Amino acid sequence: MKKLCLLLILFSFTASSNNTDTSNTTNNDLITTNTNEILNDSRVGKQYIPIKKTKEDNVFSYSFIDKNSVALHPYNKKIRVFAEIINFAPEQVSKDNNSPKQTYRSLKVMQYANCDRKEIAKGTIQIFEKYFADGKLIDSSDTPHRWVDAKPKNEDHQFIIIACSLPLADQQKTD
Repeated sequence: MKKLCLLLILFSFTASSNNTDTSNTTNNDLITTNTNEILNDSRVGKQYIPIKKTKEDNVFSYSFIDKNSVALHPYNKKIRVFAEIINFAPEQVSKDNNSPKQTYRSLKVMQYANCDRKEIAKGTIQIFEKYFADGKLIDSSDTPHRWVDAKPKNEDHQFIIIACSLPLADQQKTD
């Protein structure tokens, strides 16, 4: 009788600990599928350099540097211009009051890196419908940003190091 009671107690604990929320597991499966789609793209490694992964409010974002976009600034040869691509899993909804809600999966942020002074600034921010800034351009922002000092413990320091060490896009094609 004691064994039967212990067995019933054990089954009751396992039954109560099972996850009955299928929407959460479906959402996790969707995020996993989107993550695999992002990371298994054949361009990752060849064209895009993975930089960082962040998670905020069950939204994963993956940042990449586009190697084909690294160029010198047309007016100041000490400044390098490159594109940072940020992919989101799951897709996000634009919150613009003037237009209907649209979903997007990636941002393209033009970054400006002063390699001599170790400073970085953001440029044009574009919102795209598909991963890796593919698909329809949904929105764009040309708000100017100030130069930020990229100290060694700063998050932007890795952008400076990588962007300044990458060959220029026009030099990659000739080699």
